[in-house]
Amino acid sequence: MTVDRNFLDLFWTISGQDRTKRNEAIEQLLCSLTDNNGKGKPEYVDYTKERLVKGLKSFSADARVGFSQTLCSLLCKHPSFVTNSQLLELFNKHIYSTAASSTKVSLIAYQQRYTLQEEKSIKYAYILCPRVLCEADRITQVCSELYLSSGHLQLKLDQIKPVVDRFLSLSSTPKLKAEILSVSQLLVSKLPPKFVHKLFSDFAQKVWQLFSLTDSELLGDQLLFLLRLRRRLKVTSQVAVYYRFSPQGLDVGELPASFDLSSKMFRRKLIKSFQNSTGDTVLSLVDETVEQTALKIIWPKLSGLLCDENASVRCRKTLMQIASHIICQHGDDWTRYILSEPVILVLIRQMSKPTLSCFEDACSLMRQCLQTVCAPYTKKRAMVVQPAEPTDADDGRRPTSPSTLFSCFAELHPTCDLICAHSAPKPLQFLMNFAHQAIGSEALVSYANKLMRLFIQPKSFTVGHPDLDAIDQNVLRSFAAFQLHRVLWCLLRPPTPSVLLGSVEHFLTFFVTFGLTIHNLPIPAEYQSETPIGRSVANTCWLSFFRLLTQLASHSEPAVQKSHDKVSAPHSLLSDSLLLVTKATTELLDATIDQLETSVPRLSSHLHQSVSLLKKARSEDKLGLAMANLHAVTLLYYLSNPSDALNVLMDDLAECFKRRRNCHKGHPVNDSGPAWPSVLTDVVLGLISNPSIMLRSFARNLFDQLIVNGDASRECVRLICDVSNTRVDRRNVK
Repeated sequence: MTVDRNFLDLFWTISGQDRTKRNEAIEQLLCSLTDNNGKGKPEYVDYTKERLVKGLKSFSADARVGFSQTLCSLLCKHPSFVTNSQLLELFNKHIYSTAASSTKVSLIAYQQRYTLQEEKSIKYAYILCPRVLCEADRITQVCSELYLSSGHLQLKLDQIKPVVDRFLSLSSTPKLKAEILSVSQLLVSKLPPKFVHKLFSDFAQKVWQLFSLTDSELLGDQLLFLLRLRRRLKVTSQVAVYYRFSPQGLDVGELPASFDLSSKMFRRKLIKSFQNSTGDTVLSLVDETVEQTALKIIWPKLSGLLCDENASVRCRKTLMQIASHIICQHGDDWTRYILSEPVILVLIRQMSKPTLSCFEDACSLMRQCLQTVCAPYTKKRAMVVQPAEPTDADDGRRPTSPSTLFSCFAELHPTCDLICAHSAPKPLQFLMNFAHQAIGSEALVSYANKLMRLFIQPKSFTVGHPDLDAIDQNVLRSFAAFQLHRVLWCLLRPPTPSVLLGSVEHFLTFFVTFGLTIHNLPIPAEYQSETPIGRSVANTCWLSFFRLLTQLASHSEPAVQKSHDKVSAPHSLLSDSLLLVTKATTELLDATIDQLETSVPRLSSHLHQSVSLLKKARSEDKLGLAMANLHAVTLLYYLSNPSDALNVLMDDLAECFKRRRNCHKGHPVNDSGPAWPSVLTDVVLGLISNPSIMLRSFARNLFDQLIVNGDASRECVRLICDVSNTRVDRRNVK
């Protein structure tokens, strides 16, 4: 054979320990088997087939894994290169040829004087042969007589039977029982019911007897095999008619009659299997028990054991695996059923402290759940993406919806994001950030109401929650304010808000109501809280509200297009929100306005000015609308942090608005003072230097509109240059 050395070296890499290099070598090997036209290279293909099958009985476990993985990949990617008949011939030539006199590998080893290592490698090869057929989907394609012949891929019962018989001959080997059960589960899932009955009758009886009499360490694997066998043998009447026997003719002994899913023995063993199993066995048990509706039978008791305060670390991990798998694979109904309050409490507590033994596992599983659920909506954040179709066409599995997962956490543990450690994923925040368009408005409004109650009556939320007892009430209130801002942003997010503005009015005014407590104003009766609102909490309310307004402004203003189209003014939703809040603030302060004006001068005048400007501004007048919006947000900031400078700037801004309207109406212009664009530029310069991000954002937007509208004059540019030069001079002096 003439092949290049680099090709041969790939087999050494495939048999190595490094998984990454192994996968790369497999890809290179498969590409090397075809020419530029996609046709197979006979010499390379023949050598590869022989080498891979021989590799199934390698002494090294890594080599066996590598060669079996490569053989599966070859069978899947290039099915025509190796027919099933050819594959069985290779099995007979390199693996089964030594077994002509007996099916007992130990006897073969004795007769042919094999070493113990050779005997062990042959046993593993017996296991790998049917596994390769299953994982390469060769059994599914060829064994069913219900379908048309598939040509070179067809296998008969008499062809598959020797492979299964040799494999099952190892079932009494103690160290291989777990592997035997694992591959048997694959075979039972792939083979047609008639073949299962003929090939696994004796083995199933042995497994059933062991399962019934003892609780071995293989209980989970035994139960999984029996569950898959039970499901596989539940044939339809049409299939039974085709085979010309009754469905009962497929029973393996007395197994179906004895295997009652509601029996006490089954429930006890299934619960114990979940408690003692790990990894893929747990996930497979979940799939089978969900498929056969057995999980609902044992879940109340099982969840109680797994959620118990004294439960072991293994039980904690099992609970997290079950919940994660249900969320990612089994849809809304099962997610609602599994995620009870005790389950959610355990999940969140495992992410509360990095020192907990399950912290990393809990964070990893939660992150996986959230990413899987949000995957259909994270491809293009600005575009509503339709949920993906089920990934598995056979069973129709799909993850739960973001709305269902959000509702479960929001209803049963509204403070879960607060409990999670800084480095842990925050379920509700993650869902609102990456799948906001998929969360129902009812769920968001319900959660917003809970947050308001948490803010007003934090003690009522700490009852029965030890994790919250130790948290200061000011921290709880600050969390509620920040979280409410996120919820409102999801509800009002442009371009398509999910609710009418009037339905969230009380949430918007909530921020102002409690923000005004910094002035020691009385709180309305419906908002009376258990304990006084501190100044830091009041500032948090203002900050949350200002963040919301800033987001509304920035996301409702599209970027300037290359065609030099005019920059659109903020969406009318922003102006409507500001008008609504300003009116509500005026009504709220009506009885105390005189008292408040001692610390916030000319507040009444500014409030009426702001309402008037917002009412007069027209949506088509982008500059006028930007001026009215800036006046409103400056007023709100003035309420939270009064200053003489802001007082003057608001008057100047209102005067600019008035003069500009008079100019447009043709009224005579007063030449005694500076032109309104110059005054407006001076106002923008005064606000652009303010520490508030909100004020700076709105001021920049106003100046953009001034430029685009063509109203900026030389005087405006001179003012900007003067301010810039002044700042440079000050820096040089320093």
